[in-house]
Amino acid sequence: MTITNIYFVISALAVGNPLTMESRVEQLNSFQEHSNVLYIMSRDQRIHENHSVALSYSLSYKNKSKLLIGIELSKLQMNEKQKTFILEGLVELNKEAKKYNLHVYNITDIEPFIISNSIGTVVLDFNPMRVYIKRQNEISKICEKHKTALFVCDSHNIVPCKTLKVYKRTSKAVRTDLYKEWRKYLKEYEKIEPHKFNKPETESGNNTDEFESLLRKNPRDKQCTFTGGYSEGMKQLELFFCERFSSYSKGRNDPETNVLSDLSPYIHAGHISALQTIFLTIERYGKDESDNYQAFINEMFIWRETAEHFVYHEKNYDNINGALAWAKNTLLYHVRDQRPAIYDRNQLESARTDDPLWNAAQRQMTVSGKMHGYVRMYWAKKILEWTEDPRNAIRIGIEMNDQYSIDGNDPNGYLGVMWSVCGSMDRAFAEKPIYGKIRSMKSFKCPLYIDTWTKK
Repeated sequence: MTITNIYFVISALAVGNPLTMESRVEQLNSFQEHSNVLYIMSRDQRIHENHSVALSYSLSYKNKSKLLIGIELSKLQMNEKQKTFILEGLVELNKEAKKYNLHVYNITDIEPFIISNSIGTVVLDFNPMRVYIKRQNEISKICEKHKTALFVCDSHNIVPCKTLKVYKRTSKAVRTDLYKEWRKYLKEYEKIEPHKFNKPETESGNNTDEFESLLRKNPRDKQCTFTGGYSEGMKQLELFFCERFSSYSKGRNDPETNVLSDLSPYIHAGHISALQTIFLTIERYGKDESDNYQAFINEMFIWRETAEHFVYHEKNYDNINGALAWAKNTLLYHVRDQRPAIYDRNQLESARTDDPLWNAAQRQMTVSGKMHGYVRMYWAKKILEWTEDPRNAIRIGIEMNDQYSIDGNDPNGYLGVMWSVCGSMDRAFAEKPIYGKIRSMKSFKCPLYIDTWTKK
């Protein structure tokens, strides 16, 4: 389908803003959309405020065909805490979907599913991570084989990731480009209606108990305080607005006051929309543009989408070859500098270092599933100090974050480690042992935080 035709489909059916939707959507082959539509939901696991759902409605309405929603649970890159969190969200999503005659399937084998359900059009969520690009390519081959139209839609970002076509290597440059674009995308979502061409659940024969059954087999760890789902995410946003937003700018770097939004797990899984979050923030606080407002916009929009930009453009986003030349050179130049201590992976993982703050941070992550954002920078930088090689520091930091964080396996986590260890999206600083010209970070006092997480 040409861009003109995409515009026609979205415009004619009044689903979303045609011009901004256009830049979110890409067709990956030349086949005409036809028959039933399958939306394979992956990183945007919600029915409402989802451009991929809007696009899928448009394509199915155009052909007066059914719309099916599938999720390939076995293909998602997730740890145990994330699996439970995602299943909690899917249980709620499945119940909500029924209200709109939408049926959600856990797809274990995509090709026979496409054949048996007469799928002529597939819609995928955009994701810049290589594991999902690999899966996208696999699905593309299946669609080619069966002459099935294939679309990918970016509903995860406020400014669609591919809008910034030139790879910018500093956060300042990315921020400038994002702010040039973002206003045109700050549009309210169209509300969806019960799907006209889908049968209600009672007539569809769809098994709706699968996600509940899987959740019973994967119960939530009682010490993990995050519950998945759209309603829980929106509740968390409202709590942040009411109880913590007024202190956000001054307190966001203090782990003892903890005024963070705690929305990253919900944004990562797509249980809530980053665009809707920003839209509600502007609606509520945009007139004053206070320090709290600016700081939250920077965190929720600028830093998060800088990470998307980095992972999309930088194929070595999880190793030292993804660092700029100056950063890689300075780290390797200082690789033989004497370290204050050397810890192996097992010692780090079990929080057995001589640094109480670092141990508390590691315990917070492994127990609760989320580490305070400011402490996470310190955590990653100390791994550089305590390993013999920056390559190992990057690997260990990323692996532990992906294994234990409920917001891990995400571009934000990859850039967080790469920024801390090898200066990605940062600038050079005065040269120091071990760090070279990478920004260093001193320890700081937070006895209550240390005491809290040492006892867990």
